[in-house]
Amino acid sequence: MGNSERGSIKRDSTVVVPVWWLPGQEANMRKNLLALLVHGHPEPFESLTRTLRDLSVETYSVESCKETEDLISHGKPPIIFTEESLVDGSWVSILNIADSTDVPLSVIVVGDVPDIHQYLSVMERGAFDFVTPPFEHEPLNFVIRSAALDAYRRRQALKNYFAARGEPTLVPESVQALARCRLLLSRFDLERSTRCNANAPSKNH
Repeated sequence: MGNSERGSIKRDSTVVVPVWWLPGQEANMRKNLLALLVHGHPEPFESLTRTLRDLSVETYSVESCKETEDLISHGKPPIIFTEESLVDGSWVSILNIADSTDVPLSVIVVGDVPDIHQYLSVMERGAFDFVTPPFEHEPLNFVIRSAALDAYRRRQALKNYFAARGEPTLVPESVQALARCRLLLSRFDLERSTRCNANAPSKNH
C-alpha cells in the first residue's frame, strides 16, 4: 500500500486482537496489543515499528537472545518479531526460547528480502510466519491478528486443560497480565540503563 493510501485506512473495519484477549475483553482490544521485537540492526525494524504503531501495536525492543529469555520468563508477550541473525544466536534460538516457556507464544521471523527457501525453513521449524519489507498496513495487520489469535487459542486450550485436571495455571489474563509485563519492561529498562552507566568510561581524568 502506498503512502497516499495510508490516510484512508479504516482501522475499525479490521479488528486487531489484543495480546492477552479473553472473552469479555472486547472493549480493551485496541489498547492491549504488545509485541516484542528482537533485533540488533535498525532496518528493517524501524519501518516495521512505524507500521506496527500505525496499527496501534505497542512495541518493545531487545537486542539478544539473553535479553529475550530474561523478559519472556516473566512477561510472556505472545507476539515476538525476531531478526534472522542476532549477536548471540539466531531466529532458531528465539524459537527454542519460545518453545521452552510454559505459555504459548507466536514467533514471526523478519527477513530483509523475500526468500522462499528461508520461508519454508522458518515454517518447518515452527515459526508463525516469515515477513519482509515493505510492511504494508493491511497485510501486516492480518498477520498480527492471526498471530494473536493463535497465541490466544493455544493459551485458552492450555488453561482449559489445567482446569479440567483441577490444577492451577499461570496463563496470563488480560489487562492485569499486560500491566505486569509493562512493569517488567520498565524495570528491565532501568537495569539496562544502570549497567550501561556503570560500564561507561569516566569523564574524570
